Amino acid sequence: MFFKSFGDIMPHGTLYAQDGRMYIRKSMLEEFSFCPYKFKRVWIDNLEKRANQAMLIGTRFHDFAEKFFDYCLGLDPEQWDEFIPREFIPEEAAMAKWFIERERLRYYDLQEQNRLNEFMPIAREDTMTSNSLLLTSTMDRADWYNKSKNHISIIEYKTGKKINEDSLIRQLAFYTLLWNEVRRKGIVVNLQLINPRLQVVRNFTVQQWHLDKAMKEISKLRAAMKNNDYPRKCSDVKLAFCQLCTPDECGFWKNVTDTPIISNFDNTFTFTKHRSDENELHSY
Repeated sequence: MFFKSFGDIMPHGTLYAQDGRMYIRKSMLEEFSFCPYKFKRVWIDNLEKRANQAMLIGTRFHDFAEKFFDYCLGLDPEQWDEFIPREFIPEEAAMAKWFIERERLRYYDLQEQNRLNEFMPIAREDTMTSNSLLLTSTMDRADWYNKSKNHISIIEYKTGKKINEDSLIRQLAFYTLLWNEVRRKGIVVNLQLINPRLQVVRNFTVQQWHLDKAMKEISKLRAAMKNNDYPRKCSDVKLAFCQLCTPDECGFWKNVTDTPIISNFDNTFTFTKHRSDENELHSY
């Protein structure tokens, strides 16, 4: 069908301005916030990793959610469950079923309010690039929040088992900056998370300080790139998660003195490239 397979390698698709400066992506900002050294290894040194199951489940759900709107109006809403792909494993099928039920209820609610013209998203998997801000990223979706008031909601799909609210708001603020600069359509007043694994929908009101904070983080990243300054923010937890440092480098063994321990860290392991405009992995 239209889905990627487990084990695929996803390309960066990094963009550069004529003066050599790199266009910042949302995923770059997230890597830098997690650990500047990880950002360097993934985005500057171009390390790769084959996609694991959790990453591909996220990407496959994003593909499904995008394609759903290509066909949904061709069937009665009560028949939308027929869109769930047979290739989906039970975990994916359950997420798709929950997503369809939510969209069905949204459809009926808008129909009751005589606002059915607001059901279809304004944008899906929309790649936006600002040459003035040197920012680029692919936004999951934008909906009408209230078309009569020209209000817009920017939507992010997540399929992880936990919600990092700070990271989520930073990502949505990044998209808002791009939308305001590139699309210039409507007024973004709402940021929304949809997590089909947790069966959660959360809404956040856009505030100016969200956008200001995102710009500050972008400035910090640019300064680090200019000065080639990528300090490690290592811990045993982060080591288990990303494995970009050896145990010795992250200080994992520094407090272990009772017994001698030999580190057998596998230095041949390679790491993930994030999705380009069409192929960014969704792993958070």
